[in-house]
This record gives sequence, C-alpha cells and structure tokens, in this order.
Amino acid sequence: MDVLGHTIEAYSSTESSPISDALALAGAKLVLRYLRRIVENGNDLAAREQMMFASVMAGLAFNNAGLGYTHALGHQLGGFYGQFHGYYEAILLPRVFAFNAVALQEEKILRLAAAMGVNAGSKPEAVEKICDATRKLSADVGIPAGLKKMGVQQHDFATLAQNALKDIAGLTNPRQGTVEDVMNILHDAM
Repeated sequence: MDVLGHTIEAYSSTESSPISDALALAGAKLVLRYLRRIVENGNDLAAREQMMFASVMAGLAFNNAGLGYTHALGHQLGGFYGQFHGYYEAILLPRVFAFNAVALQEEKILRLAAAMGVNAGSKPEAVEKICDATRKLSADVGIPAGLKKMGVQQHDFATLAQNALKDIAGLTNPRQGTVEDVMNILHDAM
C-alpha cells in the first residue's frame, strides 16, 4: 500500500512531469493488479516480480516528483506510534487524495482512475471511485479501516498536524492546508 501511496502522491505532486506521471500510472496499475495475489499466495513469484517493478516505478516517480500529506502524516504517526508505515499510508491515502482533488485537473484524475481500473465519467465520480478502490484494496489485504484501530489518539492530532506541515514530503502536496485542514484529515481517518 505504501507503493500505491508513492504512485498517487507522485502523480498528484506539484512537481510531477510526464515522465513521473507515466511511471506513477504504470506502478499504480501493477499494484491494483498484483497486490491481492501476493497476499493470497506469497509464493506467487510472477506477482511478486510485478510488485517489484511497481515499487521501482513508484520510487523513480516520487524521487523525481515528491510526495504529499499522506507521507508527511505517515511519518509523524510512525514516530508517535511505531506501527507499520504502509498501514498508515493505506488509511490516509483516500482521505488525502479527496482533500487534494480540488487542486487537480479533471483529465489527470480521469487518467489515474483508468490506470486503477476505475470507469468514471466526471472528476467527482472518479475521485469517489479512486478512494473506494483504495479502501477496498486495503480491506482486501487486511489493513485496519481506521487510525483508531491502530491506537492513534485524538489528543495528539494538533502536534501531529503541526509536525506534518513541517515535513519535507508535504512541500509538493498539490493543496497546501492549515493545521485545521490536516487535523480534519486525521479525524476523518479515525
């Protein structure tokens, strides 16, 4: 799920380019196609190879384009609570993507939806279906549905949000938010 986060955030980044976009879209497509297979059968070497390619593509994409608030928040949560980074990413990704969608062009969102195997005719429909597909994939691979199940406490939200806004990963987020905006993302992710 961290790989999917890398692809979506690089694709959404203010520093994305046609090169990083192509890598991100190809990587996202592979994650949606092969991650479930690996979880069902860890010995599926063909699926593992494809996920390796997805990971490399995602790494190349985000190393060129940057990341966003999903990772900025994930870094803070990991420091506070010490759980799996990919779990935080999976839970936060649809919420951050929905927050950022207002700053992204419809054509770009529709291309991401297509890469993720989602059919949508409009930006709002695509955003909703991308978020649903991300949540479904998370559930299918056994990731908790919310931060509360991972022991996250609401009394830490202000500190987490303030620190996330200082995290380098947030510099290329397509929509710059306030502490309150970031706290709302955390509330929604509970």
